[in-house]
Amino acid sequence: YQRRVRGTIIIMFTRLVVLLIALTAVFALTFPEEKVGRPMTFSWSNCLANAQDKLVSLTIGPDPIVLGSNVTLTFDGIVGASYSSANSGKLSVKIEKKILGVWVEIPCVENFGSCDYPSLCDLVNSDTWIQQCGAVVQKYNIPCTCPWEAKEYKIPLTQVVTINPGISWLTSGDYYLEAHLYDSAGTQVGCVSVSYTHLTLPTKRIV
Repeated sequence: YQRRVRGTIIIMFTRLVVLLIALTAVFALTFPEEKVGRPMTFSWSNCLANAQDKLVSLTIGPDPIVLGSNVTLTFDGIVGASYSSANSGKLSVKIEKKILGVWVEIPCVENFGSCDYPSLCDLVNSDTWIQQCGAVVQKYNIPCTCPWEAKEYKIPLTQVVTINPGISWLTSGDYYLEAHLYDSAGTQVGCVSVSYTHLTLPTKRIV
């Protein structure tokens, strides 16, 4: 089979502030606020050997990430082949939060959290996804929706504004995310893992 279905990792991680950080916090709502001791160092890895879709580099600052403050990032990722609605595959996401020293998987609630998405294009073409696609992504010509070209995508050092809306379940803590990408034949074509700590500031808008 020709390997298809490339690109969602690009969207997942260029929108890290909006999706990775915010969504992992959102689905910690069932858990208490965790007092953060020594923060984890932000780290990432490609967790599939010889992956055709992969990150080349990703930096996030400050570390730990502070929700409600400005974040700077750089990004470089490779999409191994073109991807369109006709060649949709699957994305499987696992998100964990450290609770009292134990890693606890955040459940899938209303299609967010540790979820399986059987159709990538249906996911990224949804109104919710499109509304969250940031200006930074669009500025550097990374598409928010299907299709994606086979190419290398880059974002140079860029500042992103984050907002802490003051919702009680946007809790500080240590998080781990793992995203597995599969083609339409069920072959795994990519895997990226991210570990980080984020802190929340009192409600405040950074303009």
